[in-house]
Order: sequence, then structure tokens, then C-alpha cells
Amino acid sequence: MLNYFSGNAYSNRIDGWQKLLTASTSVNKVTDLGDAITAATIIPTMQACIDATPAAVLELGNSKFTMSHRMKQLYFEAARELNITKGSNIYEDGTPRFAGYEIVSTGIADNKILFADLVSGKESALKVITWMNQDMNSAKIERTQTFSDLWGVLYTFRLGAGMTNEDQITYYDGTVV
Repeated sequence: MLNYFSGNAYSNRIDGWQKLLTASTSVNKVTDLGDAITAATIIPTMQACIDATPAAVLELGNSKFTMSHRMKQLYFEAARELNITKGSNIYEDGTPRFAGYEIVSTGIADNKILFADLVSGKESALKVITWMNQDMNSAKIERTQTFSDLWGVLYTFRLGAGMTNEDQITYYDGTVV
């Protein structure tokens, strides 16, 4: 099991997936474009993620960019350059977008971009999973205090990161200044 909570504030919610994405041979990986991610390079990097994604995945219609808040701010800075035509629909319904795809900020590290068909339920490429066989044996029922009429239940379980449809995920792991 990969540690879902890493101890690093920036990656508490995505550490396990970052490890899985890096190790996977099925994930579509965008090679580091050589330049640090800045306002000048964020748009070509995001376009490279779209270009590396299979057309069938793009047709699913739920693909989203997942990146750090800082990288999203670099995108906003780049989009403010009015003399250059950028991706369409920078904001639609209050949601930031690039080329029509939603941009979501999470606990992912600054130098990583995840682009995938991310939906809820069984169709999602990323999963949070538990190990139910071990969970069934973890319930503990006891009095809250000696000789008390009150009883408490303690239930613990293991939580981990998982992936399905790895070939539908595009991942960029580069450098940032």
C-alpha cells in the first residue's frame, strides 16, 4: 500500500497517486519540455498534455487539468497577455479553463500536471480504495469508561490510492522556478 498521507503539506491529498503515476508504464507521460514552468511556458506545457492524450479519452468529455494553485496562477498570468491568442474559454461559469478543459487546483506539487477524464464513481481513472477484508476485523466495542452505561465503537480502516484505465491518464512531471 502506498502512503496516502505523506507528511508533506503540498502532497497530503495526492502523494499516493503521484507515486503511482510516476511508476506506471501505461500512463501517457509528457516529457519535461526542458524549460522551467513559467507564465511563458505553462500554455505550451498544457497543450502538450492535450496532445499526448488519446483522442478517445478527449471524446469522453470530462477531462480536467489538475495542478497546483501556483501553476494555475501562472496560467492566469499568461492569459493576461492580450496580444497573444490563448486557449478559449478562460472562464466559463466561474470555472477556469484552458482550451475548454477545466482547471482544478489540488495538493499536487508545483511541477506536476495531471490531465485525465476525472469523474466520480466507478468510471474515474483515480480511485481511493480500502482493504475491506482487513477492515471487517478492526471494529472494537467497549465501554467509554469503567462501569459506564455508555459504549463506544472504534472502527479503523486502511485507505489508499489506486488507478484504473491508466492509459487514459496524461501526466507531466517537470521543473518549476
